[in-house]
Amino acid sequence: MTHGPITKNPSAWALGLMQIRVGPSLTNIANIAPALGAVNSIGALSDTKFNASAEFFKQMSGFPLREDGAIPLSETASISGSYKEITPFNVAMARGLDPTASAAASAIEDVAVNTSAGTTSTDPIAVLDGTPADWGVIDDEWTVIFATATTGSIFGKATGHVHDFTDLTAMEPVDGSSNKYFSIPSAFFTGTWAADDSYVFYTTAGGDDTYSSVHSGSFGLGGLVAPVDIRVEGVYTFPNGINTQTYILPRAQVEANLELGYSSDSEATPPIIFSSKNASSDNAAGNAVWDAMPLGRMIWA
Repeated sequence: MTHGPITKNPSAWALGLMQIRVGPSLTNIANIAPALGAVNSIGALSDTKFNASAEFFKQMSGFPLREDGAIPLSETASISGSYKEITPFNVAMARGLDPTASAAASAIEDVAVNTSAGTTSTDPIAVLDGTPADWGVIDDEWTVIFATATTGSIFGKATGHVHDFTDLTAMEPVDGSSNKYFSIPSAFFTGTWAADDSYVFYTTAGGDDTYSSVHSGSFGLGGLVAPVDIRVEGVYTFPNGINTQTYILPRAQVEANLELGYSSDSEATPPIIFSSKNASSDNAAGNAVWDAMPLGRMIWA
């Protein structure tokens, strides 16, 4: 007896739109798990789609010709959609700008601790959003290198040498305008640190709120440059409200012709395409965690 296809598991039906979330690529590049929350959503959408394509070389031989095999030549992955909320954030993003910096607060993130007996306190390193005139948080990876148990120096991967310390009191390196990069509180380093021990952390600069407000902000026309790198996560929730399928593009760029169509009887829905780029360690903006999956990954949960 034969029959047509029968549903094996109704919880796998796909109905509805995915939620598209956008965040900074650099600060999340080492994370292969979903890293963005609902707060990072670009808002209401009229359609969403995941696109993957490949081109193949096909070897033919014999007479008549028969196909012996195929070898993949190229592969692409992208997420596309049309958004309904016309905000400075969405429009800037569609123009290839990175609106996430202006929407995010300054932050720090631990990278590595290289010590056998040193520890750190629960009183965290401080960064601010640049509102006080004496703060100048930047995107950089900082390394605290100990010369003895209580002395050493601090270097930025991009900035270079910024501070020497002779004890473990508060450390507040400053830039050329006396603005603080960060503030390591007094007695942050606990336990027993020794010569050549190191502590590495990353700071991310908060923005100036250029695009974070729904109804204020501006950007010029006619100065289009190469799109910046952003992280894109497409989160689809199945109709059962429990299971999800998430697409992660760790290093993506927007490729879109911005068209804002206004109509008397329907909302504007500008199309946007997030095209995944190489995120492996072969690229300076990538990371080794993506070497086996340089365009990202799909996750079911």
